[in-house]
Amino acid sequence: MLSIQEEIEELELRESSPQPTVILKAELRDMERSKKRKGVDMTYLKNIILKLLETGEVEVLLPVIGMLLQFSPQEIRSSA
Repeated sequence: MLSIQEEIEELELRESSPQPTVILKAELRDMERSKKRKGVDMTYLKNIILKLLETGEVEVLLPVIGMLLQFSPQEIRSSA
């Protein structure tokens, strides 16, 4: 039988961990982005990256790279 403190800790752990549906939805979104990446024209991506390196126009070109590589919302926020 669990003590009250152990029950409280277990409840807190359940509340702090993501729900299975949230985890599954995140995994599905990752899989969808991965699938979309397979159709990227590598020559176009190469040219965009070269232009970024040559000009330093991060604000203009990073959204294009993010779209091509299907950045997640978290990756977009962290790269901005």
